[in-house]
Amino acid sequence: MKGIERHLYSRKGYYYFRKSFPRNLHFLLPCKEIWIGLNTQDLGKARILSVQIDYEFSNLLDKLKGDLRELLPEQSTDKAIHDCVTAINKIKDSYGYEMPARYDHIKRQKGENLFEEILSQ
Repeated sequence: MKGIERHLYSRKGYYYFRKSFPRNLHFLLPCKEIWIGLNTQDLGKARILSVQIDYEFSNLLDKLKGDLRELLPEQSTDKAIHDCVTAINKIKDSYGYEMPARYDHIKRQKGENLFEEILSQ
């Protein structure tokens, strides 16, 4: 896999979008990064799609962080995480050609410093 630009990769002539989630959210989400096959061999089209997906993905992460900031420590993060995963699937479905990712097997670890890390950003 050859890196072309930020978040844009090429493999066997096809382009892919790849971006990692922030480290402080790794224990909440089912994966550490997102991959989306752009289903194109045209570099210009791939660049445009990559910028669009990056913009949507950044907005999604900002919304997730905002939702988590508003939670009280005794409240569950399940709804915020579910909304984020649903939005990720919509992004993958609208841009990519791959099967929608399955996140119904989410496993989480204890994250005691979540609120401190998010609030400090």
